[in-house]
Amino acid sequence: MSNGDAHDPSDPHIPVLLRPLLAQVAPVAGTWLDGTFGAGGYTRGLLDAGADRVIAVDRDPLAFELAGAWAPQFGERLVMQPGVFSDLDEYASDLDGIVLDLSRNRSKRFCSTTCGNRNAVAAYRARQAGEA
Repeated sequence: MSNGDAHDPSDPHIPVLLRPLLAQVAPVAGTWLDGTFGAGGYTRGLLDAGADRVIAVDRDPLAFELAGAWAPQFGERLVMQPGVFSDLDEYASDLDGIVLDLSRNRSKRFCSTTCGNRNAVAAYRARQAGEA
């Protein structure tokens, strides 16, 4: 976060269990599946730590839209796959690891109730930036 309560979209989401996960699977390599992409915290962490490729799955197209600011830096190493983690056998084979963040958080509750409503998304972003 860049300042107090306002959220800067360029700041990465860092999942609480990212460091312990990376420590347990070090050295990170190969192809991983992030079955609950969301804000992309695990995906970014895995790619930064050395994963050759991450297949990021999310049912919410807004998740991929919001990743547009940082996702291109990973090029073909990041595959954004619309869908649900329960269908992961359709998205990937020969995986070296799978991560699923099954926690409940405010942003996921927001997305589950407003996805597709661009006015609601703009209002949410304004509130997060302290503009409303």
